[in-house]
Amino acid sequence: MPLPYVYKRVYDGTVSAGSTLQESSAYWTADADYTIEKIIIIEKGGTALYKAPTTIRIDEENLTKEAIPASIFNPNEFYSPKLDLPFGKGKTIYFSLTNNVGSDITISIILKLRPKVE
Repeated sequence: MPLPYVYKRVYDGTVSAGSTLQESSAYWTADADYTIEKIIIIEKGGTALYKAPTTIRIDEENLTKEAIPASIFNPNEFYSPKLDLPFGKGKTIYFSLTNNVGSDITISIILKLRPKVE
């Protein structure tokens, strides 16, 4: 029986104060067909990410119309939005995040994926 969900870490590292995590460092290309259930962005020191504007796109389609606070993708299961986005094999998801928090932040960007069952 296949697992109902798998998790994929897209990025894990430090973003210096005032700098931007570029799409060229934070992306992942699907190795199979999935549905993206959730995007989770965690600041490992517990800092709130209200001042960390983020953009997300899948290939050329923007998930965010403009930069939005990374705090929307809170790791708390009850507060983070359920997305249900089709994410087919070969598609690539890209993230950018600007650190306006005032100090360095160490973040993880994680996808909660539901594998396609045939």
